[in-house]
Amino acid sequence: MLEDLKRDLQNIYSGTQSTLFLEGMGGAERAEALMERTYVILRRYLNRMPAPAMLEVKEEWPFLFSQRGLFSHFGLLTDVNILQKLQEALGQRGQTIL
Repeated sequence: MLEDLKRDLQNIYSGTQSTLFLEGMGGAERAEALMERTYVILRRYLNRMPAPAMLEVKEEWPFLFSQRGLFSHFGLLTDVNILQKLQEALGQRGQTIL
């Protein structure tokens, strides 16, 4: 079941005319939902010994290498909305930087 969902996720990102390209934001939303549902097997995969090579991870879990995928996974892992935190930090400290 989870492996089937993982294959669906890989199919969204496969090929030059990927489903993501054809579906646009709808494909990204579908991919994000699939990432949430396959979180357990992704964590098991990432935490294995020896650790998988980055190229292998990118082939197996391509959505993880998109901004949306990375933010989504970070949120599931830490329960922190990183985009919201970044925006808050820029709002609070942005003038100091400029």
